[in-house]
Amino acid sequence: MITVSAIFCLECGSSLVDVNGWELPRKAVIQCAECGNETTIKGFSLGRTHIHAEPYIHAANDVAVYGRNPNIVKLIQGKAKKEIKYDQLINEK
Repeated sequence: MITVSAIFCLECGSSLVDVNGWELPRKAVIQCAECGNETTIKGFSLGRTHIHAEPYIHAANDVAVYGRNPNIVKLIQGKAKKEIKYDQLINEK
């Protein structure tokens, strides 16, 4: 089994985060597609893939948040559940 990481926006809980540009050859500007929250990461990049609901929910439940702030954890978990429901609705059609 392969383990991958998921990245979540701490402002809105969305996982729709992608590289928006580069400040240096190894410093990526990442941005949330839903709320516009933006930051930089050095020495890392992001890759996209499609995953099933179960591992996605596991990632949301296992999210690393400073101080394990319950409000941010609930925000991310709630957003993940909404995204799964939306995905299921689209795929039923």
